[in-house]
Amino acid sequence: MVRSYENLDVFHLAYAFVIKLYSLVDKFPESENKNLVLQIKRAAISLPMNIAEGSSRKTDREFLPFLSYAFGSAKELEVSLKLSCDFGFLQKTDYNELGQELNLFVCKLVGLMRYLEKDVLRQKKEVAMAKVSRGEIVW
Repeated sequence: MVRSYENLDVFHLAYAFVIKLYSLVDKFPESENKNLVLQIKRAAISLPMNIAEGSSRKTDREFLPFLSYAFGSAKELEVSLKLSCDFGFLQKTDYNELGQELNLFVCKLVGLMRYLEKDVLRQKKEVAMAKVSRGEIVW
């Protein structure tokens, strides 16, 4: 089922997070532009991008891997932001605020993933039951 990413709260949370994050990491030392800044930006951008790309897939089952990629990128961002704070590139208040926003995103993302996983399981059961009712063997 193709859905519009624009109707997904997790997309809007991710998008707003990226906008906010970019303005902060652009203030990091120039020496980090090809290291931590680049890694943070790549991980951050992958949040809304994977949601958007995955939402174009025909089934929930095809959508789930893209949500999983976004989840992995969020975890990568958690570590990157902690490092940025510990190195003194990111103020503690900004780190805490970004952490809260990222945590909210992750919670909503996991909720969406669980919902879709249940739906995929339900669909599998329906297919299996239909095969059984038609007398087909289900392994």
